[in-house]
Amino acid sequence: MAARVVGLLLAAGRGRRFAAARAALGPDGPSVAPSPDKLLAAVGGVPVARRALEALAAGCDAVIAAIRPDAPDALRAALAGARCVECPDADLGMGHSLAAAARAAADDGADAVLVMPADMPWLAPSSARAIADAARAGDDPGAPRAMRIVVPALPDGRRGHPVAFGAAHLPALARLRGDRGARALLDAFAHRVLVLDDAGILRDVDTPRDLTAP
Repeated sequence: MAARVVGLLLAAGRGRRFAAARAALGPDGPSVAPSPDKLLAAVGGVPVARRALEALAAGCDAVIAAIRPDAPDALRAALAGARCVECPDADLGMGHSLAAAARAAADDGADAVLVMPADMPWLAPSSARAIADAARAGDDPGAPRAMRIVVPALPDGRRGHPVAFGAAHLPALARLRGDRGARALLDAFAHRVLVLDDAGILRDVDTPRDLTAP
């Protein structure tokens, strides 16, 4: 049986930097980004969160999206097809959101997870598939599947998302707190770097200007 790979889409942030930058644009703000919620801003007519979900789902058997309990209905609609998990502690840092999603993935029987923030709408679906394939590959002496970590990188060495973690790492992911996220796992364990020619593994949305950047 093929390994079950579950995407963990982190969509519980408030995007305060985006909202503040939008307000600072004055009259031009609504034309650049009609919504103050960056995950609902449009890229090619599609909400950022929806584009990120569809790209991540291309490599996964299922997607779990971590959201705030007060997430707007529009965001929940944009995430249709994913299992939405509410994280009451989301405001305390991304680590809490990732922990909530990891617990849900463990309950789902995931053999590996692909972790990605929901503000990355330019990820190529082929990249998600490549990372998932690397996570699913059979065991080898240096990287048993359950312990495997796969990090995508551009040819120039810059690293991005989604990052794959084997099931053995789910308990540690489920204990994360604060803003550091999974960095400690990357520091503690050997991991494979998968080189991909896809700027979408690194490009995200921080301000309204990012929506119109080439």
